[in-house]
Amino acid sequence: MTVFDVIPASHWAQIGQRLKQKLSDHAPTIYEVEITRKDRTRIPVEVSSRLIYENGVPVGVQGTVRDISKRHHAEQALRESEERFLAVATSASDAIITIDEDGVIHMVNPATEKIFGYPSEEMVGQNLGTHARTIS
Repeated sequence: MTVFDVIPASHWAQIGQRLKQKLSDHAPTIYEVEITRKDRTRIPVEVSSRLIYENGVPVGVQGTVRDISKRHHAEQALRESEERFLAVATSASDAIITIDEDGVIHMVNPATEKIFGYPSEEMVGQNLGTHARTIS
């Protein structure tokens, strides 16, 4: 089998482009494509490849392929969770503020703006402790 037996035709151009890049700069490459499994299902994979040399001349490509299906599912679940959170936060009548570990405000919902009387642009990016003192 060759790589073209498992890579869908829609990804052949990307594979060719990566090979040209590799031959040009001789750098290892990491990229994502889909492969077709024996049962004809497709899965996303991460390909890490490098050139093989003989007497300083590239003679082949060595690659490692890693199944990233779980990562893709986790990323999709995270996106859906974030969308649900934003829907709840946007419609909530209570103030909702997200901060990082340093106390920097990253998001305020519309109710926060209404309750405190400050537009989100003035609160986002501020330290919660500093901002809390200015609005009390």
